[in-house]
Amino acid sequence: MSLPNPPIPLIKEIEQLFLQYLWNYKPAKIAKKTIMRPLEEGGMGMCNIFNQIESYKVSWIKRILQTEGKWTKVPENIGILNFQHFGEAYISETMKCVKNPFWLDVLKAYEKFTKNIQESEVQQIKDNIEENHR
Repeated sequence: MSLPNPPIPLIKEIEQLFLQYLWNYKPAKIAKKTIMRPLEEGGMGMCNIFNQIESYKVSWIKRILQTEGKWTKVPENIGILNFQHFGEAYISETMKCVKNPFWLDVLKAYEKFTKNIQESEVQQIKDNIEENHR
């Protein structure tokens, strides 16, 4: 069993249907990127389907760390719990050993998530440095 991985063309088609409905099948008046921003950031809060699917996968990490039960021994036995101590490189190495498609999907999504967070933090630091030098 693995997590849902709908084909990318299907996800794009669903997104396109959302946008067509939103604009009553007329040309868009606002960029898709803007529409998907939260309301607080001037967007319309439209769901980013790609991100939503990935977030479902990453949420399993939280479940592992916050739940006690027999099922949490499976990820523990394949080393999934150690990544929080050893970082991104450990996640990549662990993925090479994981055969279970479910946990492999979780790890792939978490790896993308950690890369995005790191890039976001680096950009924020750069922005702060630039702002402080004005």
